[in-house]
Amino acid sequence: MKINSKNIEYLKIIDCCEIIKGQQVNKNKTKKSGEYPLINGGTKPTGYLSTYNAPENSITIAEGGSAGNVDFIKTKFWLGYHCFLIKSRNENKLLNKFLYYFLKNNENYLISKKTTTTIPSIKKKVIENLIISIPPLEKQKEIVDILDKFTELTAELTAELTARKKQYEYYRNKLLDFDKEKDNGGGLDDILCEK
Repeated sequence: MKINSKNIEYLKIIDCCEIIKGQQVNKNKTKKSGEYPLINGGTKPTGYLSTYNAPENSITIAEGGSAGNVDFIKTKFWLGYHCFLIKSRNENKLLNKFLYYFLKNNENYLISKKTTTTIPSIKKKVIENLIISIPPLEKQKEIVDILDKFTELTAELTAELTARKKQYEYYRNKLLDFDKEKDNGGGLDDILCEK
């Protein structure tokens, strides 16, 4: 996939994207489970609500806590006070998913720009001043398709690795737990019989 550098536009994020700051929600209004996750300054939801203020397929950057962390939220959610939502102003020029991959590629840079007083945080200006390379829309679509496929493969491999780790732990415990072997079977003989 060759891209002619003459066809690439370079813009500051502030010139082609909206950056929206989240809204505070009282902790007593959150639940441990629910329909809409509360996305705040962490890498996981900090609770759940019965309402949302952000659409599905949105890009977030944690402002506080895990400051600089970039995520793509596939469901409707509540955008919390310690988080930014970033979106393309014109999807006919800059695909939101392409923007996400660009920001994810710059996540380490964003994290390196966090300030630490009491709670680590990142200033909006850091995001606004990032320069994004914008290739033609067709190339953006190609890039997104390729990266989506790799993301899917990575998720599958991670799930497989997790399953193999559990399997390993099961057999390790069974092979090395000699006390149980005396009491109720187990150990090497049982494992060999399983095969």
